[in-house]
Amino acid sequence: MGGVIAFGGNVHGNYYNIKEFQSWAKHPLLVASDLERGLGQWIGGTLFPTNMAMAATQDRNLAYQQGYITASEALSIGIHVMFAPVMDINNNPDNPIINFRAY
Repeated sequence: MGGVIAFGGNVHGNYYNIKEFQSWAKHPLLVASDLERGLGQWIGGTLFPTNMAMAATQDRNLAYQQGYITASEALSIGIHVMFAPVMDINNNPDNPIINFRAY
């Protein structure tokens, strides 16, 4: 096994699960998670506004800070790979999948 993905649970449970999985692994695992809106989206921690709301501020520094905080929180519990930010383009306002997830 080369990696795992974390979806759901809480900060403490994920931290200890990841630590245990790493102890079982012959080689260090890559741990990933879908953190489009921060660690709070699935696991607990900071939950940020949607990407569309972030873009509406027109403040790139806020988007940078969101990424920095999300990365810091993720790394603190053992997550190395974030599936974020979403780089889809909302070119169809009726698309229920991309919608407010796009900048």
